Amino acid sequence: MFRLASSLASKVRLPDSTIRLVPARFCWRRNFFSQNIKFCGPLIAHPANQLIQRPKLAENHTCDLDEDGLRYLSIMRQAMFIEGRKVLGSGVDAMDLKSGIYMALDAINKHLKCRARMVNTFEEISQVGTAAGGVRKIGELIAEAMEGVGKGGFCIVSEKKNCNIELELMHAMKLNWGNILHIYPDEKFRTIVFKNPNVLIHENKISNKNVVKHILGPNAYKRPLLIITEGVEMEVAGSLVLSPACCQSEICVVKPLEFEENWKGIIQDLAIFTGGRVVTGESDFIFLPTMLGSCKEAVVSGSEMMIRGSSGGHARIRSRCEQLRSAIKLSTSDYERKLLEERLMKLSAKVATLKVGGATRTEVHKRSKRVHIALNAVKAAVEEGILPGGGVALLHASKELDKLQMSSSGEKIGVQLLQHVLKMPVYTIASAAGFEGSVVVRKLLEHDNPDIGFDPVRGEYVDAVECGLVDPLKLIKKILDDVTRFSSDIGDNGMGDIP
Repeated sequence: MFRLASSLASKVRLPDSTIRLVPARFCWRRNFFSQNIKFCGPLIAHPANQLIQRPKLAENHTCDLDEDGLRYLSIMRQAMFIEGRKVLGSGVDAMDLKSGIYMALDAINKHLKCRARMVNTFEEISQVGTAAGGVRKIGELIAEAMEGVGKGGFCIVSEKKNCNIELELMHAMKLNWGNILHIYPDEKFRTIVFKNPNVLIHENKISNKNVVKHILGPNAYKRPLLIITEGVEMEVAGSLVLSPACCQSEICVVKPLEFEENWKGIIQDLAIFTGGRVVTGESDFIFLPTMLGSCKEAVVSGSEMMIRGSSGGHARIRSRCEQLRSAIKLSTSDYERKLLEERLMKLSAKVATLKVGGATRTEVHKRSKRVHIALNAVKAAVEEGILPGGGVALLHASKELDKLQMSSSGEKIGVQLLQHVLKMPVYTIASAAGFEGSVVVRKLLEHDNPDIGFDPVRGEYVDAVECGLVDPLKLIKKILDDVTRFSSDIGDNGMGDIP
């Protein structure tokens, strides 16, 4: 099959040309497996490739969310590319054009910041999640998760085998501590995930082999081992690597940050969280298995560690939190109070896990991607607020550019260029629905209410916020930054090929 497909691909030729073209992707469907065979990309550069690259800028015709959760990005970049090339081709100075675009961008950002509405209630968060995820259940689950974890918590998305989307809340501690040594059967994973591991917390450098020797007993391979310590002596590290038990064990050593002053207090909190004890230099020679803690799951990367599911008991954790709150009230130093507040936030934090399932792997991937996009949109909305969606906020912001005073004609043309790009999302949505885009844009600009938008399904002008059509300000600013950077690339590359 492979030889046949390669032979067919190698014989593809352009009319009146002797140059062979190998397609970027050649799919051979098989009835016994769902995956496609992917062949190599283009082997040569040919003028026909420009005809293939150009539609990539316009692949998002209806301003849907792209893979990063950004609306309108593709169509705005396309408008910037087409109009920008026309302007540069007419002889406008590229530096003046860029200067005008960036001046307009500053004015737009200030205007949008003044118009943003903060998101606080359950209904508002659910509205943002539904608008980004496209499903009301996703929005409600994300709102429930954000309400459950509170200000100091965080949310993650994971995949499961069932067909439903579920929410799981549990205590967790997240620290910016990375691994310095790991012994893992599968070395291709950069992020280590331990299920139900033992946790050893050591206050000093591990210099005694007996500690490791007692832990790595006959049953060591049954449970992973997470070691949190200031460091490991080379001799002890060598015994870890060369130990026969390590061949079947999963071991990870995590070191606190050197410049973190309150790390000794944090490991005491970790001991209470995991239900273990802190091993000191004096207790090396009398190590007992009861000093080990445990947790439901530990996720460790090169710069971050998260421990989920405490084993220390809720009563002990609550008691420790009350001690920290009392210490905060009695503290007279602002710096010490800040460190204690950070410890309290880390110890009392919760994690919400959105478990996404589906009937097939493809369905699970699509659902998980949709939940990721909705979660990112909600986080952005909580941080900086929301704006009317459907391109309405960008359209009305374009009117603010009429007030700018430019010193040169090139800067004025740059402002007009960005003004045209800001109108494209509404124009494209209306045109894709079968309406006259220029008429819709003109009528919306005539409205005094900046929240009025166009509903292409019903063909009516409605209040975008009341209808649940909203966009997070943070993502809108990211889109504008990307579009202006794209205009800079056009100006720097002159009249070259499409980047």
